[in-house]
Amino acid sequence: MPTGKPDRPDQSPLPEEEFRRLLSASRTSLSRIAREAEEVSAAIEAATAGLVRLRPAERSAVDAELIVGQDRIAELLDRVPSLAQEEIISMHPGIVLPSTELADGMQRNHNLPEGVAMRTIHLTPMSRVPRGAMHLQSLVDHGVSVRLANALPFRLIIVDRHWAMAPASAAEGEMALMLFRGGSMVQLLTKVFELCWLMASPLADATETVVDEPTPQQRIMLRAMVSGMKDEAVARELGVSIRTYRRLLAGLMDLMGVESRFQAGAKAMSMGWLQ
Repeated sequence: MPTGKPDRPDQSPLPEEEFRRLLSASRTSLSRIAREAEEVSAAIEAATAGLVRLRPAERSAVDAELIVGQDRIAELLDRVPSLAQEEIISMHPGIVLPSTELADGMQRNHNLPEGVAMRTIHLTPMSRVPRGAMHLQSLVDHGVSVRLANALPFRLIIVDRHWAMAPASAAEGEMALMLFRGGSMVQLLTKVFELCWLMASPLADATETVVDEPTPQQRIMLRAMVSGMKDEAVARELGVSIRTYRRLLAGLMDLMGVESRFQAGAKAMSMGWLQ
C-alpha cells in the first residue's frame, strides 16, 4: 500500500539531528586517524633509533629492517610486485612526482601477478596537475582502486598485510625506509590505512580542477615570482610565516601544473593574470 514516503532515502532531506550525528562521527574518525598516525610515527622512530647502530640487513626484536640508500630502496620497491599474492595497499603524500618517476611506478604495477588487487590513496592536488591526473587515470584503467584525501600522515606500502614499508630516519642526506614483517606493527599500519581509506573520496567524486583565475593572494605570489622578491618579503606582505608561504607557493605551482617558479611566472604572464 502506498505510504506517501520517498522510494529512496536520498529523496528526502537529511534531518538536522542526523546531519549533526554524521558530522560528529566524521570528527571522531578524523581524531582517531590522527592518534593512530602519531602512534605509528612514534613506533617507527623508536624502531629506527634501535636499528641505526646495526648493519642495515640486521633485524630488530620487532622484526623490522632498516633499508638505507636510494639504490637499496629502489631495489626493494621493484621486488614488491613479486612479493604480492593477494593485495597491495598504499598511500602517497607529498608533492606530485616528476613524470619519469610516475612512469617507473606504473611499470612496477605492470609486473603484478594476475589476481592481485591494488588500492591506493593520493593527495587531492594530484588530480589537478595534468601529469598527476593522467597517472591516476592510468591506475584506474589498470584496475587499481584510487581515492583522494586532503591530508595523509606518511607514505606507506603494505603487501598482503604481511610486509609494510614506511619512511624512517637516517643520517643526514640519506634516504631510509623501515621494512616491517608481520606482527602488531603491520596490523597497526594496516588499520591506519583503512581509516584513511574510509575518509578519502573516490577519484570519480573529485571536482577540484586547475584554477582558471588566481585569487588575490595567488596574484601577489605570482607577481613576486616574476619580480624576484624575497620569500620573506612576500610572506610579510601576505601576513603569514615563511613556512606557510612556501607551502602555499608549492600548492599554487601544483595547481598550475608547473615545476619551477620560472615556469609559474611565465604561465601567469601568458594567461594575462598579471595585467
